[in-house]
Amino acid sequence: MRLIDSILKKYDFVFRFLYSRCPLVRDVLHGFQKCRYHIDENYSLGVFRSISAILQAHHIDFKGKTLLELGPGDNRGVGYSFLANGAAHYIFCDKFPRKNKAEEKTRKYFEGYFKTTVAPHSYHDIRNGAELLKDIPDHSIDIIISVSVFEHMEKAKEAFEEMGRVLKPGGMAYASIDLRDHYNFNYPLLFLKYSDKTYNRLLSCPGYSYTNRLRADDYQKILDSTPFRQRMVKKHTMEIPVDRGQIEHRFLEKGDAVLRVARMELLLEKPINAN
Repeated sequence: MRLIDSILKKYDFVFRFLYSRCPLVRDVLHGFQKCRYHIDENYSLGVFRSISAILQAHHIDFKGKTLLELGPGDNRGVGYSFLANGAAHYIFCDKFPRKNKAEEKTRKYFEGYFKTTVAPHSYHDIRNGAELLKDIPDHSIDIIISVSVFEHMEKAKEAFEEMGRVLKPGGMAYASIDLRDHYNFNYPLLFLKYSDKTYNRLLSCPGYSYTNRLRADDYQKILDSTPFRQRMVKKHTMEIPVDRGQIEHRFLEKGDAVLRVARMELLLEKPINAN
């Protein structure tokens, strides 16, 4: 595995370019990455337990509520877990939906695990980007869930604004934002060595390989500009050396402490008196 990581690092530019611009190569590399970072039922259960524990700690009850998940991809386990534990309705919302051939098998697994039945009418899909939730009415959602999605958004600020629009007054939004380089988690800052011009024009493609490279301080500025009450802003840091010779100047200016933030967890509340 170390040999593979070193090869990926050495030829990083080539791999990013091919993945972003060549569909055939992209399919091969995507399959390889899925084998390296496999998402299964245990992962979904872990995410559900973590989020539900945070909601419970803040005295937020999801039972009987309408939940919206942004960007689930082909992983529906989190949604099925919420439904199996009392959520009234769950909306899977994805700009680039990926059909899971084992969807029914996945649902039955969680039904069996929680010893209950998930009614077919209790969930549905919409194809919207988080930056424009055009199929979601104003003030219609109780809780929004987002796991490793914001880092892929081209317009993160607009997504926060849309969440505020569709949430009911007093509604909650949970977001986990992964700030690491998704190409190789063993080199989590590697994608910061490229200029914005090179990265955006040659090395990323929305829907396939795009990560916006926003850092923790950028997200905090966006949050501070919204009317959300910030019930929780938790920063998970990495104990890694920062190779300053391999990081583009504008990121270096942020300082090592900001660069070492690997993940942010947010719990946001829409004020009761908000529009």
